Amino acid sequence: MGQDDSSEQNHLKSRISNLQDENLRLKRTLSEMSEDFERKQSEESAGTPMQESTAEPVEAEPVTADITLDPKYLELMKELTHYKTSFSEKQKALEETTAKLEEATRLVDMYKADID
Repeated sequence: MGQDDSSEQNHLKSRISNLQDENLRLKRTLSEMSEDFERKQSEESAGTPMQESTAEPVEAEPVTADITLDPKYLELMKELTHYKTSFSEKQKALEETTAKLEEATRLVDMYKADID
């Protein structure tokens, strides 16, 4: 029976190590995605600087034509949506992995207490 306990303990240690590795991998991925997202947002918001106009103000006529969005803008919005979705999925996976890691740690602690 002692060997079964040792085998189970080794299995739990291995599982905890694997979960910790997965947790670190997910944190790195999440960090990279977050940095990429922030970089893209700052690039998008930087855009081109506004130039001062020297022309006289003109009264605008009401727009009656259909307004179409710039295809580049639409593409950026699709990409942003993709990153937000991917970020949310990775964040959820990280939370699930963290919960599993905490549960495994709790089980190992209980197992250690039973052995002592």
